[in-house]
Formats: sequence, structure tokens, C-alpha cells
Amino acid sequence: MDENVKKAEYYYKKGVEIGNKGDVEKALEYFNKAIKLNPFYIDAWFNKALALRILGRYEEARKCFFLEV
Repeated sequence: MDENVKKAEYYYKKGVEIGNKGDVEKALEYFNKAIKLNPFYIDAWFNKALALRILGRYEEARKCFFLEV
């Protein structure tokens, strides 16, 4: 497995963990790190979109849901 893919998975899981504890802003940072390392990480895009939606950033969320970035 590629090193970037492993790191992306780590950041994604960390983002989910932190998001579940209520720190959506911090979770968003981790999802962004995961996506930067692996732009094809669909779960990271989906959770980024959910985090943006929770934060009221609807247009950004819509773009993530439909991968219009």
C-alpha cells in the first residue's frame, strides 16, 4: 500500500474520531489532510461534506458531495 494512502487513512480515521466527539472544525482539518494525500478518497470527501453541512457551509458541502472541486 502506498505511504500516502496509509497516511490518508490515518487522517480520515482521526477526523471521524474527533468529529464524533463534537469538534467538527478539527475533523474538517483532518479530512482535508486525507484528501490532499489521496484525492480519490471518497469517504473523506463524503465526511468533509457532512462536516461542512453541519457548519452551515452549504455550497462548499454540495461541491464535495458532487466532487465539483
